[in-house]
Amino acid sequence: ETPDYVEKVALEIGRMWNLGAGDPDVMKSRITMRVCFAEDGRPVRMILLAAEGPTEDSVTKLYDTARRAVNRAYADGGLPLPADKFDTWRVLDLVFDANGMRAR
Repeated sequence: ETPDYVEKVALEIGRMWNLGAGDPDVMKSRITMRVCFAEDGRPVRMILLAAEGPTEDSVTKLYDTARRAVNRAYADGGLPLPADKFDTWRVLDLVFDANGMRAR
């Protein structure tokens, strides 16, 4: 079961999600990105774990959009990560596709 705070993080990042005009190849792509956080909730490292899509360019665009959404969500007031549970959220794997993102 996904912890409640992870769902709230997904919502915050989702609010910053913007694929723009919707390139058809990007709309068919999906990535899994690992986000490593500092204790203050700041994203310090993002790694592309898995990608599927029709072109390398579509995957790159989706990855760049996902990175921007994570950074904007943090800059817009931080992410709702409970300090006492740092060991459980210091690394989160997030799945992004044309419909937004979800935690895994």
